[in-house]
Amino acid sequence: MAQLKFKQTIAAIMVTASIRSEPPDEVFESVLWEYFGTYLKGFTFEDIRLAVLMNAAGELSTRVEHYQLLDINFISQVMEFYLTKKIEVKKRVQALIPPPPPPKEETPEECYNGLVSYLKKHDGEFPEYWAWSKVYDHMEDALMIEVTNQVKWELFESICERLEKQLSARQFELSTKEYSSELSRIDDDAKLECRKQMIKKFIKWQ
Repeated sequence: MAQLKFKQTIAAIMVTASIRSEPPDEVFESVLWEYFGTYLKGFTFEDIRLAVLMNAAGELSTRVEHYQLLDINFISQVMEFYLTKKIEVKKRVQALIPPPPPPKEETPEECYNGLVSYLKKHDGEFPEYWAWSKVYDHMEDALMIEVTNQVKWELFESICERLEKQLSARQFELSTKEYSSELSRIDDDAKLECRKQMIKKFIKWQ
């Protein structure tokens, strides 16, 4: 099929460009086939036909003359100017397309409602990632986290202790830089884990 399209494209080039020389023989045709497959593989056969048509119509920046010869140099120059034209057109089209709106920043309440919807849809299975801090902030404001600050602090400390032990057990697997980086994140990681546990305990999704 590709071989047939190739032969049809060669014939179309000769007709479109008004090349009156003899069609390429088997040897030259095999050279053209290799050239197409190696250097023009980013173009379709339709691209090549259109490029030659645009060249004949004077729609490229420079009109390439073939001097009644079907050769690689002629096709190469035509495709070079065609590619430049194609890029210019693409840029003009893209300039007319309005940029996408910035992503919407969800409020804590919207994050909470989104998590509730997810839990209902997935039968209470919590997602791997979520806006945990925003969900927690909404639940705090709505007085849904029904524990004292003392309980929160104790939970936070216990999580910190667990994370420190886990990191200590991996100390010799990590470089000094990696160990220091993970150690510096323990408070933040513990805070996030603490919030996750509170959310899972007090969220009302059923």
